[in-house]
Amino acid sequence: MNKIKEIGFSTLIVIVILWAVGVFTPVELPLSGRNGTEARTASSSNPTIGVNTVGIVGTTTCTARIITTSNAGVSLSFFDQLLDSSHLGEYQAASTTVTYLAEDFGCGEMRARSAATTVIQIKDVN
Repeated sequence: MNKIKEIGFSTLIVIVILWAVGVFTPVELPLSGRNGTEARTASSSNPTIGVNTVGIVGTTTCTARIITTSNAGVSLSFFDQLLDSSHLGEYQAASTTVTYLAEDFGCGEMRARSAATTVIQIKDVN
């Protein structure tokens, strides 16, 4: 009976160790678009955004655009849409990072507007 308990206990220990290794091993996922193309390079800019709408020139091709806000949220418009009181665009809260896939939001010119002066970081990933 003791031999069976030892085997059972040893099996339980092995299962717990394997579970812990699986749970606590970090997994790196590559940034890619829906079509599976891997992102390799990025260009970055840090425009100052204020109450007036700012036009930001994008790239001709990209996989995604990663936008990080700082102390204030921003309204973003893609595909040359105006930003005003009747069209707020995509709102991104302060101190957040959001990935906008090219399939949904494009890579061309975008506009940004904020209630307070703030700086955002834009990375166009290819």
